[in-house]
Amino acid sequence: MIVNSRAKLSGTPNALPAAQIPVRLYNLSARVIFSVVLNQSIQIQISEARRFPCFAPFSRRAPIFVGRGFEAQVRALFDEKVSRTRARIDTNERGRMRIRPGIELASLTDIGCHRENNEDYYSYWEPESEEQFRRKGRVAIVADGMGGYEGGQEASRIAVETVLEIYSSAEGEPQAALLLGLHAAHERIHDYANMHPELDGMGTTCTAVALSSDRLYFAHVGDSRLYLSRGSRISRLTKDHSYVSRLVDAGLISLAEAEHHPQRHILTAALGTISEAIPQFPETPVLLETGDILVLCTDGLWGLVTDDELHAAVTTMRPSEACSDLVEIAKKRGGPDNITVQVLRLDSSAAH
Repeated sequence: MIVNSRAKLSGTPNALPAAQIPVRLYNLSARVIFSVVLNQSIQIQISEARRFPCFAPFSRRAPIFVGRGFEAQVRALFDEKVSRTRARIDTNERGRMRIRPGIELASLTDIGCHRENNEDYYSYWEPESEEQFRRKGRVAIVADGMGGYEGGQEASRIAVETVLEIYSSAEGEPQAALLLGLHAAHERIHDYANMHPELDGMGTTCTAVALSSDRLYFAHVGDSRLYLSRGSRISRLTKDHSYVSRLVDAGLISLAEAEHHPQRHILTAALGTISEAIPQFPETPVLLETGDILVLCTDGLWGLVTDDELHAAVTTMRPSEACSDLVEIAKKRGGPDNITVQVLRLDSSAAH
């Protein structure tokens, strides 16, 4: 989760000059908070979770309870957890709304092999009216939260829901609407953390795309990724906001070295974590062609699956099969993080 790594970075072999290193860097893979608010807490494993196998088992860090009412408070925590989990699943399941011709879509998220909760969040959206669809097109989005057990889940949820809310109601061009959405999400996460001091440091990556006619727009913060597979090639359209990416820009390591660098998950930007987050976006829309395949994924996937493997899966399998296959590959290789992937394949009617 959020890591303040300034003290250690200066001693790394490929470290940038101190002036080029941002004040705060964020580590998604370690999920450790160095700035901890100390309080007495215990792990509670709620046995009633067996009643809901799809949610169980889980554990939650909770305050120590003293005196009467312990059992009732434990049950309340459990009911709250189930309620939040159900709401989270229901929101993601809304991606199963009416999907107009022109695209084949599949999405999959997995908790991975070592996590106790899923801090990734994703969604897909199309407006109900045809007039709105002609103006706004389709939106797909993934986010990878950070900031502790509750903080990461809340940050990614807020980001996805806010971007969709703003995009669906904003006037103007799709690119401007996406950027407005990410800006609003950044502010809301920051405000939420201020109202909940125990979640200080919560934040999230966010990669959102809009497909309108034959044009692709996107806005991106963090190290989730957007790929375009076309013909025999796959290209990464987003740039990681990470320490290792800065090493590449400085010419200190190659792109190939960056993919396996031990510090590749240290972020230099995330929504909600710093005073300002500047998204990456294309200067002009990306023109799409029939047969193009878009892939959005979190670092739990791309950190374990190569670009060539990604390309092979999405070009030889249907999107649903590709999602399952890619997630399974990541889990077989250890799956230390949550894993989320969306695959969108365009057909000849995608522009209508």
